[in-house]
Amino acid sequence: MEIFEMPSRWRLTVNLTEETLKGLEEWAKSQKRTTSNLAAAILTSALEAYQQGVYTDPAAAPPDFQQQDKQSDISSSNSEDKEGE
Repeated sequence: MEIFEMPSRWRLTVNLTEETLKGLEEWAKSQKRTTSNLAAAILTSALEAYQQGVYTDPAAAPPDFQQQDKQSDISSSNSEDKEGE
């Protein structure tokens, strides 16, 4: 029985607008790296931030973060209402 090892790197295909691709290419060139390497670094950094609960894109936040944000908004608006009474 053969045992296959998982590769240490995987390939991912994404669809980008031309504007986004050009922006990434310029950014990568300014850092003397490939666009692919820059994209991998950005995704790795975003994943680490997400796992630590500090990712700033609310659309990508886990549901419990979104719920927590809504509850804090509600409680802060309620306390403001009470202060005004």
